[in-house]
Amino acid sequence: MKTDIRHCKKCRKDTRHDVYADGMIPGEPVPLFERALFGVCTFGLSELLSDTWFECQVCGSKRKLG
Repeated sequence: MKTDIRHCKKCRKDTRHDVYADGMIPGEPVPLFERALFGVCTFGLSELLSDTWFECQVCGSKRKLG
């Protein structure tokens, strides 16, 4: 999981956000081993279906990229 500084609409200021890709459950981070295993089993097609999420470390609000 990466950390990035983004503007939070709820806090109305620039805060640190956790950046992660979701797995089978939308909006929830997936462990690296599970993501790699599922990617191999689906020949990489699961990466096309995953979304990137930003979660504010201050207020906990989540936002999907795109």
